[in-house]
Amino acid sequence: MSVRPSIQILLFDHQGNIPLGSVQNPRKITLDSGFGAMRRRCWLELYNEDLHFPAALGSILEIWINQIRCFRGSVSQRRMDSIDDYVTLYAEFDPENEFNTAMEGVFINLTVTEILDQVLPAAGLRRRDPFEHGVRFGRLEFAEYPLLACIDLLAKLAGNWIWDIDEEGSLSFRPPFSQSPHVLLLDKDRDTINLWETVTDLAARILVLGGIIDGTPFEQWIVVPGLAFMPDALSTRVYVRPLASLDACTAFRRAVIQQMIRPHYEHYVTLHGWGETVPPGDSVRFLVDDYPLLPQDRFFRVKRREIVYAHERLETRLFLTSSLESSPTYFHYFRHDRIRPPLYQHGKSGPFQLDVSALDSPAHLDPA
Repeated sequence: MSVRPSIQILLFDHQGNIPLGSVQNPRKITLDSGFGAMRRRCWLELYNEDLHFPAALGSILEIWINQIRCFRGSVSQRRMDSIDDYVTLYAEFDPENEFNTAMEGVFINLTVTEILDQVLPAAGLRRRDPFEHGVRFGRLEFAEYPLLACIDLLAKLAGNWIWDIDEEGSLSFRPPFSQSPHVLLLDKDRDTINLWETVTDLAARILVLGGIIDGTPFEQWIVVPGLAFMPDALSTRVYVRPLASLDACTAFRRAVIQQMIRPHYEHYVTLHGWGETVPPGDSVRFLVDDYPLLPQDRFFRVKRREIVYAHERLETRLFLTSSLESSPTYFHYFRHDRIRPPLYQHGKSGPFQLDVSALDSPAHLDPA
């Protein structure tokens, strides 16, 4: 990796088709990109000679580092510094905002990938992986259910498949360990390791509140084997209303246990002068002097990737999490109940009574 990386900044119109300008020598770049449906953000500082850069609000900004696209998003802020006269741009791509739609429907005897193929086109998403899930579920019911929560639930039912949404509206939905991980050789004298095994996002007892099965609300405790050392206070409650058959409930239980019995890690690894080739969401394995960093769990997922370019130097920080996760926390999409209010289900006007005293009125009724 070269000491001074190759930087190219491209600007397009708000539809991302017509080139508007480019810069190759920025003052500073900070990129913060998450996996799954987490936001990707960019802070770009330019020198005075690039004040003419036509970065209007809403235009599309791309950041390329060493011929690898590391960011694509919409410019939402533009700041002028009154002292140094520098231009600072802020751009982002937020899948939770871009794909803020809801699912509605009952799916019977279908696999999770068959369900996705039915619902994604209406949301403006497409699936780009060839992997097909082979297990059919008896019944899943979605009532105004958020699309991203649906994707995450289907991934868990498939057996903790992992997923990411890219800036082009493509969903990567794939089995864990289906792709070879990036093997990164760490330099003990240059790279920094800050990695902790933790009980964060770990629960020994989970109360699952599901849907209606045979006329009865489904409610079940999942007791994770091998976690008896955890205090009773580390229990949690999750709402998974689309579960409407016992086989789907069993698959959800199996996925939760598979995740909870794995070692949990957080914090980061800092790479000096390189690391832009590892996108968020990819699996990684670290070697130090040809030995695994942590032999008990050889693979991690890059939950967030932070890239900072300044003074012609590059630094990449990879924030790590469990190899089976695709959301900020494992139960991120299931912390709140999503039952439609009865008033919405049965009509918003409520009961009413006709005023019969007005029938004898001489006033005429307008056709409109």
